[in-house]
Amino acid sequence: MTVLLVNQVGYIVAVDGVVQLAIRVAANNHRMIACVTKVRLSRTMDAVQIEHVGIWVRDLERMRQFYLASLGARSSERYENPRTDFRSYFISFGNGARIELMSRPVGQTEGRSEPSAFGYAHVALRLGSQAAVEEMVIHLETQGGVVLSRPRVTGDGYYEAAVEDPEGNRIELVA
Repeated sequence: MTVLLVNQVGYIVAVDGVVQLAIRVAANNHRMIACVTKVRLSRTMDAVQIEHVGIWVRDLERMRQFYLASLGARSSERYENPRTDFRSYFISFGNGARIELMSRPVGQTEGRSEPSAFGYAHVALRLGSQAAVEEMVIHLETQGGVVLSRPRVTGDGYYEAAVEDPEGNRIELVA
């Protein structure tokens, strides 16, 4: 038998590792639970990999050259979003590790102001599929987590959602 707990947002969470999403319905002053779906997180968690770490930089080209010349990395083509003035490169290393170097005009780095507008921005976790991204967002919501952006396809082609850890650090969940 699965032990279920009702958390603060009205979902049911199974203690045995199976998340049961549920809605609470008031009927005759009693709570009735309607089970909507189940998500097996153990399969999702086994497939999680660090996709990349994002870093805000002041001088995008200088930082790219540092990683290429000094650390022997490879670079993607430059990505630019003319609507937001966002620019980035993905820097790749031989073992598959990647860093996303990101730049915007000063004062436009995701609402952060100087001097903390540069440096660590996010860690992206690859979950393996769009369904896994959607399941993880639902799971995090059942745990009271903060969802910054719902699953979507981004301008640079990722299927991703963004969440915060308990200390406000940004985590991107990608397919």
